[in-house]
Amino acid sequence: MRIGALLLALLLLQSVSCFAADISGHWVFHVVFTLGSGDPTFEFHQQGEKLTGTYKGRFGVAPLTGTVQGNDVEFITSNDKGKGKYKGTLTGDTIKGTVKYPFPAGTGHFDGKRAN
Repeated sequence: MRIGALLLALLLLQSVSCFAADISGHWVFHVVFTLGSGDPTFEFHQQGEKLTGTYKGRFGVAPLTGTVQGNDVEFITSNDKGKGKYKGTLTGDTIKGTVKYPFPAGTGHFDGKRAN
């Protein structure tokens, strides 16, 4: 009986990992701050929960690092112009969330769509 329960638990865990969000690919975001807006692009590379990639936008080009846990995505971009902190929820080929940059940009929100 215990072996059967263990096998069932393993199968359930494996099936849950099959449905984990995958943000890999090219994305276009629309970011809105109090002082303006922009449309940066992102190239994401996901391996398990680890997220890496590149930001290209108003603040130049910057590497990014972060995590994906279920549908929750968090990442940081950083270069000599500042650090951006993004936090959002992935739903299929769209993502929505908040972003924070140093003054004067401050806190804003974003909507993103997979481009490829």
